[in-house]
Amino acid sequence: MTPSELDARLSPALERRVDVGDLRLCVRDHGDADAPAIVLIMGLAAQLTEWPDEFIDHLVRGGHRVVRFDNRDIGLSDGFDHAGRLRPLFPELLKASFGLRVDAPYRLEHMAEDVVGLFDALDIDEADVVGLSMGGMIGQVLTARHPSRVKSFTALMTSTNHPTLPKSKPKAMLALLGVGADMRDEEGIVRHGVRTRRILGGDAWPADAELLEAHVRRTYARSYRPRGVARQLRAVMASGSLRKYSRAIRRPTLVLHGEADPLVPVAAGRDIAKHVPGARMRTFPGMGHTLPKELLPLLAAEILNHARR
Repeated sequence: MTPSELDARLSPALERRVDVGDLRLCVRDHGDADAPAIVLIMGLAAQLTEWPDEFIDHLVRGGHRVVRFDNRDIGLSDGFDHAGRLRPLFPELLKASFGLRVDAPYRLEHMAEDVVGLFDALDIDEADVVGLSMGGMIGQVLTARHPSRVKSFTALMTSTNHPTLPKSKPKAMLALLGVGADMRDEEGIVRHGVRTRRILGGDAWPADAELLEAHVRRTYARSYRPRGVARQLRAVMASGSLRKYSRAIRRPTLVLHGEADPLVPVAAGRDIAKHVPGARMRTFPGMGHTLPKELLPLLAAEILNHARR
């Protein structure tokens, strides 16, 4: 599909693609354009549609312009298929665990610069930044390197990526990597997507089965880019520990984390709070590595109160 054909698919009322350096990123912009901006950075393998509409509505009603977007290599943003074939993934995972150099076409630092470019393209001088999972890693880099563009930072279910931190539960990591999944057709991909979200979300607030499957089908129909996901994972692996950025952050920082997170254990969130000067942290019993409907008002309230401070 050519860029012009892709642009024709996007509803002007909901989505548009904007030039950010040599890339075009797909963006949804909500609320009053003159209101204080909240910019949401999504995580690994996740499109902008993983931010629940109800969550966006809470933030908009709180008096903010809310911007969400597809990171590079996912959704309807530009990708890096031109980077060519990369080395097999699992040896690279082993190398990353020992702090060795990983083969990757880009790093989290490049993804943080994408966000700065997005600010410029949307005429946003500064914003309250919320980063989820890998998006929280990008947010740490962004906040440390560009403090004048960040009013406040919220690190949501994320990590300093330090190699000594507790690892993901095997079941969660294997699900994320698609090990053993039959993804030869849409039905297999949808089954895997539903199963993965259930494993990551835990048992405290199980998603409605019918609604979850419908969401996964819409996500697949919008975009399916497994090679982009693999490159994003390599960006995390290649970037290594982010503690140098965490220690350099001088903007108000809030850490929100689920106590039952099987992918990014709560100890990883505590590591951010430990290394960011003056950071506050709140944990949620039973919450895993998803945004359960029941907690959306509370999570939004925490972010809005943090932004007001």
